[in-house]
Amino acid sequence: MNNYSVKTFIKSDGERYCLLINRDSGLPLYYPNLFITTQVRNRSLSYAAMESNLGGISVLLSYMDEKGQNIEQRFKENNYLKIEELDAIRDYCQIKFTK
Repeated sequence: MNNYSVKTFIKSDGERYCLLINRDSGLPLYYPNLFITTQVRNRSLSYAAMESNLGGISVLLSYMDEKGQNIEQRFKENNYLKIEELDAIRDYCQIKFTK
């Protein structure tokens, strides 16, 4: 089950923006949103690019949740994804997710 959603809003200056939110707590996720701000928005990429990136991150986090893994903790421990995990994530991405 997907516990994440992309929340869109319009800032006071008219800029469209989006954040990845944990559905259970209603709080934004720190690292995915930091990534979107520093790597996508600050490179002047479109709102659609931000939304697309957050959608992909949401699928990755959902997969890791299903497997009982904490990706942030794994990265902190330099325990990166293995080839077989990447294959499983690729297969997981074939599932149709609804908005």
